[in-house]
Amino acid sequence: MARAFLGKLAGKCRNRTYQPPCEGLSGFEDRANHQIRTLPCELMAILPRRDGTRLATENERRNETAGDDMRFVVLVKASEASEAGVLPSQALLAAMGAFNEEMVRAGVLLAGEGLQPSSSGSRLRWAHGKPEVTDGPFAPTGELVSGYWLMQVASKAEAVALISRAPFEDGMNVEIRQVFEAEDFGAAFTPELQEQEERQRARIAAKER
Repeated sequence: MARAFLGKLAGKCRNRTYQPPCEGLSGFEDRANHQIRTLPCELMAILPRRDGTRLATENERRNETAGDDMRFVVLVKASEASEAGVLPSQALLAAMGAFNEEMVRAGVLLAGEGLQPSSSGSRLRWAHGKPEVTDGPFAPTGELVSGYWLMQVASKAEAVALISRAPFEDGMNVEIRQVFEAEDFGAAFTPELQEQEERQRARIAAKER
């Protein structure tokens, strides 16, 4: 599943204006084949879920929820297949692309990417004041991450409900963790540090544009 999280979705977050792709086709990136594949917008809207429902649109969701939303990162654990570099089928790529499109339209998705096998990565462990580097692959597989989503929702229950719709095969494991917000750090996160973080976020956003 490492390549099933498609597209550069960070720019389509809920804090920006999202314009649906055209009336006819909605594109997503198929990294496995290095080309752009397309799915009809109508398919994106009516693709059946396991419970026969669809996600609320961003406007519907804003009308139904109140208060500040929370951010959650969804960590998709690696499998023997993802660690072996096995790529998903075209059908699975299409299903995951449609699922991502649903979350974008609902205004909850901030980012989502797949990770290459751990054989292409490295680990750094600090000892005696300096890092020691170990190249992959790593074990055990079940403790590794093969992809992630970053989403902004009203509660952990909403995050669980959304990810429960993901078109995963049997045996896949997902972990949902809440992201710290500025107010969680209390007085230690001084106004000066908050201003620094805001400047950093603004520079990142400008680079994305």
